[in-house]
Amino acid sequence: MSPAAESAPNERAAGEERPRADPSVLRALLKLASLVTTTTGEDGLVEAVAETARELLLADSLTVSRVEDDGTTLAVVVNVGELGPWEERWPQDERYRFEDFPQTMACFVGAPTVRWATRIDDPDAEPAERALLRSLGKESSLKTPIVVGGELWGELWASRGHGVPPFDDGDSDLAAVIVALVAAGLAQADAWRAVQAQASTDAMTGLPNRRAFDAHLAAHLEASQSAGRPLSLLVGDVDGLKICNDTQGHAAGDDALMRVAGAARTVVADLPDALAARLGGDEFVVVLPGHDGAAALELARRWCDLSRHEGHGTSLSCGVAVATAGESADPRHLVMAGDEALYAAKSRRGAGPVLAARART
Repeated sequence: MSPAAESAPNERAAGEERPRADPSVLRALLKLASLVTTTTGEDGLVEAVAETARELLLADSLTVSRVEDDGTTLAVVVNVGELGPWEERWPQDERYRFEDFPQTMACFVGAPTVRWATRIDDPDAEPAERALLRSLGKESSLKTPIVVGGELWGELWASRGHGVPPFDDGDSDLAAVIVALVAAGLAQADAWRAVQAQASTDAMTGLPNRRAFDAHLAAHLEASQSAGRPLSLLVGDVDGLKICNDTQGHAAGDDALMRVAGAARTVVADLPDALAARLGGDEFVVVLPGHDGAAALELARRWCDLSRHEGHGTSLSCGVAVATAGESADPRHLVMAGDEALYAAKSRRGAGPVLAARART
């Protein structure tokens, strides 16, 4: 044997055909990779990935689940394919405890997983997994953990029914490739959410910023008008902030601003679709869908009371503007009306919030 032949034992004989990957698998993997790189929302990504993963694994049904906050349970996010009699595509309360599946979910509690694939006719199979397959009318299953950023995020669970070969090692390898792509997509979605949150959040107070406020007001003003409901806007401005900064330092001024921000959070707590935001400097706003002038004034008084800081000598002036039910109003005009009411409130400092006569149309 020549030295060249000895150094290349894996070279194919002349004319020998090189094995090719299944074109349908390649196409599905390319589709999955495209979904991962173009889908930014987690729910949309999970649903699209589930459908494509089912196609790749030749599964009758496929489920994507996520580890819950308590770290002991998987909550199903989406079920796709030929579902069982009690399954739903977007279940509200389908959960599985790790302790009930000690062989197939052991990795979720830091123990070695005994098996990834299960056949219902295997007498040594995990009882809970066999019972699950039986309840769904399926014959075999394959579980693959989804790891994002080094932490267990959830699980991809695939099943096959009667007359279909059970999952094998090749399927397990393919599932590992799929979840690696899924993990990349989920990490990208997390990064996208972080960027979006940063772009719409006031760095100091953690409240939504002007950008988030503008979008929220426009959307909910239109929705309120369509539904024939009022919408109120509170515009607040901190009194005494400059003196506080000059005499006590900017740390005290920041503390006064945080007091106003915290008070705004308290006011909107448990109010559907309400939003508190910082526009910049010492100006804050609160959006109150479904609240008329009287209700908004009451909340404005509470906001002012909670914002007062005796130690720093700061308080809050507040103007209230209302878009009446059934009346067309422009978000800019509503803000202008709130500003005018705010100026009136500041001119009579300490007398309480002022209600604008009417938002301009």
